[in-house]
Order: sequence, then C-alpha cells, then structure tokens
Amino acid sequence: MRQKQGTIKAIERLVESGEIQTGFKKLQQLNLLDWTIEAAVTKFANEFSRRALECAKWRLQQASQRQERAGRSGMT
Repeated sequence: MRQKQGTIKAIERLVESGEIQTGFKKLQQLNLLDWTIEAAVTKFANEFSRRALECAKWRLQQASQRQERAGRSGMT
C-alpha cells in the first residue's frame, strides 16, 4: 500500500478506515497507545489531512476511555 500510494496517503487510509488494525489493538493491550500510527498522526498533524487527524484523535480517545473503564473495573 505504501509503495502504491506513498507513506502519508497509506497512513491516512489506515487511520480513516473503520477497521481497527491488529497492531493498534496489540499496542492498546500493552498500554502503548503513544506508539500507534494514530498517535504519530496527532504528533505530526501538519503532514496529514484534517479528516485523518480527526479520525486519529477519535480512535485514541475511544481507546483511552476503554482502558479507563477496564482499569476501574479491575480488568487491566
């Protein structure tokens, strides 16, 4: 995908996709959301489209909320 579309467009496509990537899920399980592609999009926001940035922020917010709920219920 990256070779065909270029790095930025490939990242945007993954972030904007409704499908949550297995790598994101694994990093979420390990409490390493700062290492996700979504986190990179937020850190380098000027490189990406507004839509990609909004999608990345939303996904990170949702994941953080799930982690907080799991932590409160003792299921971390």
